[in-house]
Amino acid sequence: MFVPSIHFVQRRLGLEWPQLWKTSAREIDLHPERFAPGETCWVLQTYLRCENQLRERGLRVTIGERLAPNAINIAHRDALNRWFAPYFANYIVSIRADRPKTTVCNWEIVQNGLEGTKPKTSTLALWPQPGLVGRAAGRGLAIERAAYFGRLGTTTPWLVSASFAQSMRRLGVAFSADSPNWHDYSSIDLVIAHREEAPCMLVQKPASKLINAWLAGVPALLNDEPAFRELRRSQLDYVAIDSAEDVLKAVTRLKTQPMLYQAMVENGFKRAQEFSVAAMQKKWLGVLCEQVVPDAERYFARGENRGLRLIWQVRQVMRQHIDSRRFRETYRKQMASIRNGRSDAALARIG
Repeated sequence: MFVPSIHFVQRRLGLEWPQLWKTSAREIDLHPERFAPGETCWVLQTYLRCENQLRERGLRVTIGERLAPNAINIAHRDALNRWFAPYFANYIVSIRADRPKTTVCNWEIVQNGLEGTKPKTSTLALWPQPGLVGRAAGRGLAIERAAYFGRLGTTTPWLVSASFAQSMRRLGVAFSADSPNWHDYSSIDLVIAHREEAPCMLVQKPASKLINAWLAGVPALLNDEPAFRELRRSQLDYVAIDSAEDVLKAVTRLKTQPMLYQAMVENGFKRAQEFSVAAMQKKWLGVLCEQVVPDAERYFARGENRGLRLIWQVRQVMRQHIDSRRFRETYRKQMASIRNGRSDAALARIG
């Protein structure tokens, strides 16, 4: 008989978290920098935030570096690429994150709903930024500081240029793009983000920059990425931008229309309610307890032939590796096209 057991798979656990037994959900907000890596942010954070509630529902909950036998194993897609791991003998829940589809799993977690409703797939936004500190109430309607929070790898060149920062200063706004404290919005009045990213990657991305801005009470100026558009219900959700000129116009408008700024802040707080830690915890528990566990019980009750399952695994792992190679090649081609397009535009301006 299958006894519900949920096991989280976190690689390098012993090396990076040698005293895990001392770690609790409080660690997430006390040391947000430790939860920046994708696998840690998804797997270990979910374990810490949901462990007690899952046990209260009668489930056994464990975490380790390897798959646990006869259990529901929850792992990041990056941990599910091994040829000889016993996926066939377990029930696998894959967290896809910014990756192509997982084929060697029984259930998949995706971070946006752009693919629509699919069987044995659940959409769960990434947890809010660990340790998030909201904008200080005392700043009122001032628009004096703006920031970009995130890695700079694909950030659009104009956003990090000296000329853009100088144009912002002329409007009375100091702009920073290199803050190491992604969690601290206390002195920030606007969030600005724009990146040059391959379309194949954008459809995998979460709406985290928008969600965190809502939670922090800071209006956001963002390029119109698919994940942002998916959540957009009104113009108060964010200002869509596609150039430095768009940003400067939006900043000028918000500075001259303080009630519009206030309306965006209030709207953000309302929208943020469905993405708070408590809300995401409830969603995770709903997916695991109401969908995944019943499906896993049926899976183990069927007692499928392990030989056939092993053949299935070989095919699926092979397919997954092929899909990954195709994804990387598509990504390279799309990024090359974006960079060439930028160069062509620069040449056209010179001409």
